Amino acid sequence: MKRICCLLVALFLLTTAIFTQSQKPKVFEVKTDTLYFQDLDTANWRILPDKGEKFRIEEVMAMQAAGGFKPLAQLTEKNSRVYWVQYQLHNTLTRPARIALNAMNDFDAFYVKTGEEPIRYFRSGRFTDYKLKDGLKIADCIPLNMEPGATYAVYQRVEHKKAGLPDNFLINIVSTDIVLKNYYLNKVDNQHNYYNSTQLQEAFIIGMIFLAVFMNLFFYRIVHEKLYLYFALAAFFLAINRMYNISSAYLFYKNPFLLDNVKYLSLAWMFITLFFVQFYRSFLNLKQRFPKLDRIFIGTAWLFIALSLATFLAPKFNLGANNWIYVLPGRMVFQLIPALQILVQVFCLKNAPKANYYLLAGSSPLLVLLASSMFYSQEGFQYFKDSPLRRWMAENYRLAEAICIALLLLSITWVLFLRFIELRKQNAQQALDKERLLREKEVERNELIAAQKIQLEKEVEERTSELQYSLKELKTAQAQLVQSEKMAALGELTAGIAHEIQNPLNFVNNFSEVSVELADEMKQELENGRTAEAAAIAEDIQQNLEKIAHHGKRAESIVKGMLQHSRSSSGQKEPTDINALCDEYLRLSYHGLRAKDKSFSASYTTAFDDSIGPVQIVPQDISRVMLNLYNNAFFAVNEKKKSAPQDYVPAVHVTTRKDGSGVLISVMDHGNGISPNLLQKIFQPFFTTKPTGEGTGLGLSLSYDIIKAHNGTIRVESTEGEGTTFFVHLPIFYVYF
Repeated sequence: MKRICCLLVALFLLTTAIFTQSQKPKVFEVKTDTLYFQDLDTANWRILPDKGEKFRIEEVMAMQAAGGFKPLAQLTEKNSRVYWVQYQLHNTLTRPARIALNAMNDFDAFYVKTGEEPIRYFRSGRFTDYKLKDGLKIADCIPLNMEPGATYAVYQRVEHKKAGLPDNFLINIVSTDIVLKNYYLNKVDNQHNYYNSTQLQEAFIIGMIFLAVFMNLFFYRIVHEKLYLYFALAAFFLAINRMYNISSAYLFYKNPFLLDNVKYLSLAWMFITLFFVQFYRSFLNLKQRFPKLDRIFIGTAWLFIALSLATFLAPKFNLGANNWIYVLPGRMVFQLIPALQILVQVFCLKNAPKANYYLLAGSSPLLVLLASSMFYSQEGFQYFKDSPLRRWMAENYRLAEAICIALLLLSITWVLFLRFIELRKQNAQQALDKERLLREKEVERNELIAAQKIQLEKEVEERTSELQYSLKELKTAQAQLVQSEKMAALGELTAGIAHEIQNPLNFVNNFSEVSVELADEMKQELENGRTAEAAAIAEDIQQNLEKIAHHGKRAESIVKGMLQHSRSSSGQKEPTDINALCDEYLRLSYHGLRAKDKSFSASYTTAFDDSIGPVQIVPQDISRVMLNLYNNAFFAVNEKKKSAPQDYVPAVHVTTRKDGSGVLISVMDHGNGISPNLLQKIFQPFFTTKPTGEGTGLGLSLSYDIIKAHNGTIRVESTEGEGTTFFVHLPIFYVYF
């Protein structure tokens, strides 16, 4: 029984040892240090999640010894930001291996243990502060000189800004010598030579590109040919691409935001391809010369753009970023397009100008370089056989590319410059031909204009003579119309004047007859010797004669006013009692309308300011204004009476008032009012609201001119259905105090 127990314990320990041994990763054997990249298979490393992000190296090493690390396929915790990766490297070379640990994550920390030596600690990663980085800071590599036959245990702490491991998570090592040559470094500590050499090289190329952009935009602005715009846009996005190529420079490491978003600059290749293809199509006139080849050419460009977008967007939508469906066809199409560009240029060489040869010679080196880049690129060493030429090309690819780009820029710019000169000559010749044609047309037009001018002068003379005659007739007609208006107003006054004169005449006749009888009585009294009675009769006769004289003067003033109204105005201003003038013509207007229309009846009221003294006016003119306003007011209330209720009382109210700047006269009626659209035309000549035959339309127009001649104003306020008020304002400086 004791033996069986011992056997079971031994079997358990053996099983545990075997299981623990199976969990340990295979040691990665370093057989060369001349390959740029050497990927470690997932069997060569194990991973441990650090969800709390607090593990120390001692705890991690203890967990590794206890089998805490798992293969990637067995990883269950995939939401952590921090993971520990453990692997071992063994140098099988007979010389020291110059390899470097590659930091490809946001933040990387390496703990390296070999033999009895203490653990060495290194920091790197894309977003690690530049000052805190170790090793080759610009390349994100930690150089490790491995002694022959030595084994190095590496504990790599991987940290990302977002939780989870990337789909393309890799562990690899790189060649220290290739990295140094690629970044133009002489030794590990001389890292800023990259900034001082590569950056200077890239800055020179980018400067050339932008110079080409500005030149071709200038050419396009002048000649408006699209191929200049296509090349300028292609060159612009090429400059963006060069910025992407130097994204590992010190500037980007100093600015994590730029480094985190620099990947978007890689999309510039899509636009470079598209606009270069459009440039070649336009320059070679490919659509007209070789339409089938043109369709293949532009179709290939759009296919490359679609594959590039798919490759870029695949990780964002979990479509498999490393899937050969996107990456391999995209790489193949990318290399096919430069080959097609060379092909179409060769096709178009037949009977072509020298510029086509210059273009082919200048662009071919870069196109060949791009078309064959897969075979000698740094990544290509993982898939293709090594050779000294391909190694040199891989180590000096950026320099060769810069030289080819410079040659391309110079050749295309020179070709386009020659084309620009030729186009300028053509444009200048076309401008000369156009100017000559314009001059010929100008001569013809001048001759035609001269002939037309003579004809127009004759027509103008005839029309001028006709217009002068028409103007004369118009003035005569206008004078007749004005006179007619005056006579019409005078006619309306006739009845009122007759009524006004009849009253004083009746008094004169009556008192005359009484005086004759009294004279006879006085003779009889004198004959009888009754002198006292004769004296009393004489006194009565005297009173009658005074009344006769009073009413005679009254009639005389009415006749004088009528004569003043009827005769033409002299324009001479006279001191006038404005209240008396307003009152007299109000009564004359009323009686005139009563005499003309027996059915007419209306009331009128006045409110005169007695403080108004004599006003310096032309009485004939102002009387015409007032008579016209009164006639219009009485006409308005009479018209409303025809359709208004029986309780409607037609009334006109006249007021005078002295204010600070003159005398204000208002004439208000309670008629139908005037609509707003007609109110704007009320002072226009020949405009009237009265029925046809009722008015000439000149009354208010003449009134407006008379008041304006007195430096006064006349305005109207009206509410439709309620009434109208006219305001006449005469300036104060015409008033005598």
